[in-house]
Amino acid sequence: MRFGLCGAVGIALLTSTATAYAAEQLFFRGGQWEVALSSPDSGSGTEHAFCEARTTTWAAKHLGARYELIGLDKVASSFWLHKDGWGLPAGQATQVTLSTPLSPWTDQLDVKVIDPDTLRADANYLDGIGIVSFGFGSAWNPKFVSPLNITFQGNEPQWTVPPSKPINLYQLKSAFAECRTALVALGPQLFAGTASVDAAPTSPFSPLAPSAAVAPDLSNGGKPEADDAIPAPSSMWEFSEGEEDWGKTCFVSAKAGEVTVGFMGSPGKNLLGYVDGLFEGDTPTSWMVNGQQSVLSTGSVNDYFGWHEFTDIGEDFIAQLAMGERLTVSNLGDKRVVVSLKGAAEAVPAFMACFHATK
Repeated sequence: MRFGLCGAVGIALLTSTATAYAAEQLFFRGGQWEVALSSPDSGSGTEHAFCEARTTTWAAKHLGARYELIGLDKVASSFWLHKDGWGLPAGQATQVTLSTPLSPWTDQLDVKVIDPDTLRADANYLDGIGIVSFGFGSAWNPKFVSPLNITFQGNEPQWTVPPSKPINLYQLKSAFAECRTALVALGPQLFAGTASVDAAPTSPFSPLAPSAAVAPDLSNGGKPEADDAIPAPSSMWEFSEGEEDWGKTCFVSAKAGEVTVGFMGSPGKNLLGYVDGLFEGDTPTSWMVNGQQSVLSTGSVNDYFGWHEFTDIGEDFIAQLAMGERLTVSNLGDKRVVVSLKGAAEAVPAFMACFHATK
């Protein structure tokens, strides 16, 4: 069962940390997870509002992923482990490993004690996405429906979060995205008088300032950072349709070098994204248009076409392609493709019309 911001089912107090928080807004509860939005109590000083997706498996412990609003339009992500009465040594650091039995994926996280009962890992990359979905990528994938194992150093026994039903995982991911949107909307209230990260003294009626030569930044070997990535030489986005074994199928795609990125769908069936010529095995990925908020999806090899397919790509994201300049698809490691969106303004609407056509 899903709950939106205006239809939350209850109000609760967050008691898992020492800080007192104002009323929570519950977005989702189902399977082993819940999603809630918390605003800081007026007397809590520097604490931040946050969205948290956390386990409901145990009464005295939980793990969770958070989006924290740390400024106007600025979101950071973090990973939390809490156990009542843990009695952890102040300021110490350790490692935990996340894994799923049905996938080769593992993620080793550096965590730090922030209070006697709580460990935290920060993941302030990919616009505050990072660990929040990559860390749970396989466990949140409806295709795998797998337990999530958390392995500790020392003598702490392994924690295992049982699998949830596929419908609960779809609802969980959607609710977490919805909660993040509501979190960002709190910015003007919580950071009144603060300039947005997008704010600049510009106007469509002001003349252009004289351009100045800027020396290239070679601190990263001359490679651009993720949000400033330069698209590789790319083909135009093109729409096509054809008959496959299951019937009429619509495609829209482009190439960047030897890598093809695209989307496909058949009327009455699901949409999916695909990447051909880049990844190997089951791959958690981030998909971004113009370096903005990501869609995260774990892909696997499609036996029919041979490419990597990604089933968590929705219509809203695909619609952004028609208005963007570049599409970036990257994994947790060093594999990434940046594709120009030239031609997408024409190809994407044709693709969506094909997808929604009557059989």
